[in-house]
Amino acid sequence: MRKLASVVLIFALVAVIVVAQRGSRGGYGGRGPRRGYYEDYRTPREITQHGHETPTWTNAPGFGKDVFTFVRVKRARAPYSYGGPWDTDTPDSDLNLSYRLQQLTSIGVDPNGLFLRLTDEELADYPFIYMVEPGSLYLTEEETVALRHYLLNGGFLMLDDFWGDSEWAGMAGQMKKVFPDRNFVELPLDHPLYRCVFDIKSKDQIPAVEIGTASETTHITWEPF
Repeated sequence: MRKLASVVLIFALVAVIVVAQRGSRGGYGGRGPRRGYYEDYRTPREITQHGHETPTWTNAPGFGKDVFTFVRVKRARAPYSYGGPWDTDTPDSDLNLSYRLQQLTSIGVDPNGLFLRLTDEELADYPFIYMVEPGSLYLTEEETVALRHYLLNGGFLMLDDFWGDSEWAGMAGQMKKVFPDRNFVELPLDHPLYRCVFDIKSKDQIPAVEIGTASETTHITWEPF
């Protein structure tokens, strides 16, 4: 458990590098392809990148599968919901984060990443999965059962990129379908997670560029809607 916590914290810190690359809402200034364009791709590496091409690398012979793989979850978007689609900022964010993780740590990392659905049988082969823009999350009954099974068997789900309370509420409502008898618990700063690698003293939020710019006059640095 300590090893997993260390990996998760390192992962979150490295993610700041990726955040710095993003433009406005929708990723890269909202100039991404039409919705559903990436549905048929299996890995981010297959997709033409928006910026500079992320370098690739090889792992030690015989250990090509004994590595961390960044798995982004393909999912449906709830109708009339807040939040963006499952593929926001791909492929650049997936590949850059994987590259920085192998560059800055001793962790073996898959250079290609992976797209999976919650109902894919191979999901259990990957202990870490990622969902972006979860304010628009919609889980079918089959996906709800699959996600519950995955998490109860030790899987780790990272939910990232909330724009205000309305999007949090949308996600929380869907996760209640997964665990009806459980609630989210905020970890205090004295939790071991914040000490296992670095001594984290505050929970800082990185605002979107337009919120950050507006804060010079509004003095609001969080996403207020």
